[in-house]
Amino acid sequence: MRINILIFWIFSLVLSGLGCYIYQLAAFELFSDGDFMQSLQLSPNADTPMVAMAGAFILSIEGAVVLLVVLIVFLIAALIKKTKIVVGTRDFVPSYRRGNPAGLVVPLLAYAFTAFWIWDLVGTLRVKFFGIAILFNLVVVLITWTYAVWLLRLFEGKVE
Repeated sequence: MRINILIFWIFSLVLSGLGCYIYQLAAFELFSDGDFMQSLQLSPNADTPMVAMAGAFILSIEGAVVLLVVLIVFLIAALIKKTKIVVGTRDFVPSYRRGNPAGLVVPLLAYAFTAFWIWDLVGTLRVKFFGIAILFNLVVVLITWTYAVWLLRLFEGKVE
């Protein structure tokens, strides 16, 4: 399927912004829960959850800025090449072609990041069910694969 680069870029931007916002909500949900805080086994003289919540707020803003910069770089690189980007089901299958190791490395990295997010979610859900944390993990997996598609298309030259 061929998608206009600007439409795919706007989709990526909205998804990344949503991921940063949901991260902040999930962090507030986790750090305000007593059972979760006890599962971290912090020392008795550790600061209150408010410090962790403030850190999550700052991290979500920094993450949004970093993702915006990365997407601007992707957009500039894609616009220099052409005006459409090809997205297909083969993006999820690692393949090695001579002279182009990105087709193997990028999907494997995406699978590794996806496994990390699932492992993190399972560890969190062992403590208690957190709905926003599940939503965050779903969005972050989508973000991972969106960025993988960007990298694949920019390295493989399948921008048309």
